[in-house]
Amino acid sequence: MDNIQYILRCFSRRIYLFKQLFFLIILSLIISLYYLICTILTGSFFSSSLLNWNLASSIFYMQTENVYNTSFFNVIALFFLIVFFVLLSVGIFYILLKLLLHNTIICWTVLFCILFLDYTFFRNYISNISMDYLNWLEKDLLINLLIVGVENILFIILCFKLIYKKDFRE
Repeated sequence: MDNIQYILRCFSRRIYLFKQLFFLIILSLIISLYYLICTILTGSFFSSSLLNWNLASSIFYMQTENVYNTSFFNVIALFFLIVFFVLLSVGIFYILLKLLLHNTIICWTVLFCILFLDYTFFRNYISNISMDYLNWLEKDLLINLLIVGVENILFIILCFKLIYKKDFRE
């Protein structure tokens, strides 16, 4: 999407940013849906029921020594939303880096380094995609979802502030 002719056809950086964000939202929705379907299909091979957390014979019970009653649709909805918001956040962060650094290779390198450090030490974004069983017991999944949603909004506002300053300057 960084073709010069395409950028010129957009007439302003703000329209270009809107188009990038729209493309990112569609892509995040498709990847989240694909990830959800693959997770359901893979999980159905390993268990006789789609959600058996209320049974003492489940993997959930073996790992947490607790049973948990919830509906399958709650798990699907929360899983989809968390994956969607995390993918959206990573994409928006890449757009923000691209606005600041203007070099694709440096942006990808910085993004991968940040995600690697997050996965290795902090366990904020990447661990939310895996949705560990302990998160369900601590009931912090909704809090994580809210935090990632607020971060997305702040990243988008920052992107538009940077775009506005560049459009105003020229």
